[in-house]
Amino acid sequence: MSVDAGRLGPAARSRRLQPVKDDDEYRPLSGRRRLLLLLLGVATAAAIVLSLLAPPGGAKGPRPPPPPEPAPCAPGQTSVCLGGKADVIVAPASAPR
Repeated sequence: MSVDAGRLGPAARSRRLQPVKDDDEYRPLSGRRRLLLLLLGVATAAAIVLSLLAPPGGAKGPRPPPPPEPAPCAPGQTSVCLGGKADVIVAPASAPR
């Protein structure tokens, strides 16, 4: 017996020890409960749609300017310019079998 059980009166003890009523009958939802469920569903759907359309992170700042284009090759220049020669390292071909 717990400490609180000794302090309860006889009516409270008998109420607590009564068997639980087995109520398996179908009870339709009340109008207020239906309205609550409807509003909860609409609010959830709106939150999902808004989170997909406007992801978190706020407004984006202006884009930085594009990097400058590389300068074309000067006469006689063959490397480090647009249209210059690029060195390529290639593995030697294997011997034919």
